[in-house]
Amino acid sequence: MRWKIPLLLFVALLVGYTAWPFYGLYKLASAAETRDIAVLGQLIDTRALRLSLARQISGAYLEAKGNASQRGSFGSGVGSAVAETLLAELITPEALADLLSKGSAGPFTATGASAPLTRSALASVWKVWLHSDYGIGTFSAMLPPEASPPQRFELQLRLVQWKWKLTGIQIPEELRRKVADEWIKRERRQ
Repeated sequence: MRWKIPLLLFVALLVGYTAWPFYGLYKLASAAETRDIAVLGQLIDTRALRLSLARQISGAYLEAKGNASQRGSFGSGVGSAVAETLLAELITPEALADLLSKGSAGPFTATGASAPLTRSALASVWKVWLHSDYGIGTFSAMLPPEASPPQRFELQLRLVQWKWKLTGIQIPEELRRKVADEWIKRERRQ
């Protein structure tokens, strides 16, 4: 009988830890859909998210330019004023709300992209759980779960001061190419 209480406590903690990131995703989805910029700002680690997007965009840029071999040295920092402008446009709270709730941000729209983080995308907790990955203090989910793998976004959350914060978004390949194409187009204009 004595062993049952610690076992039940352990199971309750495990279930709570498993459900906790879903609550964070739901709060993020709610803030994005209602465009509550203040709450959205509290749920996003802007610095980490900026770095995540910079790596992806610079990698797509180098591939588009045919310099994929330089990816390791260039991918860690974006060295162009054009790239900084593009990142600044993507990191605004309004653009992030659009990216999360619509799957596009301003001029960056992919043709079959679905909204990664809507309450309807989170409606099937079982499907989201099947497309998620847990770590100690980290969580990632491929959303929307019903979309084909090349059209899914991977949202990465990290536990920061007892809150789940968005620290990275792996955007679909087509959207990365669109941003890289826009970078090349703007660079030619300068």
